[in-house]
Amino acid sequence: VIIVYKYNITFYITQVLSTIFSVGAAAQAKAYSGPTIGAKLASENKREVTDEQIRQGGAVIGLQMGGHKGATQSGMSFGKSRAIMGGADGSPGSEGGPGPQG
Repeated sequence: VIIVYKYNITFYITQVLSTIFSVGAAAQAKAYSGPTIGAKLASENKREVTDEQIRQGGAVIGLQMGGHKGATQSGMSFGKSRAIMGGADGSPGSEGGPGPQG
């Protein structure tokens, strides 16, 4: 009797590969000198910043803060304009809406 088990083999392959890459990254972090696989883990990059440098940085407008460079919505007219029903005096159709044909 042959029993066939149905496993999602793709799931297991991705888990095995993920583990292999994690072990490779950990080996590189421990200064392993042999062949490696996977990305190298980041190392600490400590920096010394003075209070004066922090104050100077507050005056700089970063590019991620925006700055629309003159972009406005002027001239944004496309599509059919909105039909206004009724005039300023409340009479129907004085501004192109349905009303008496006169």
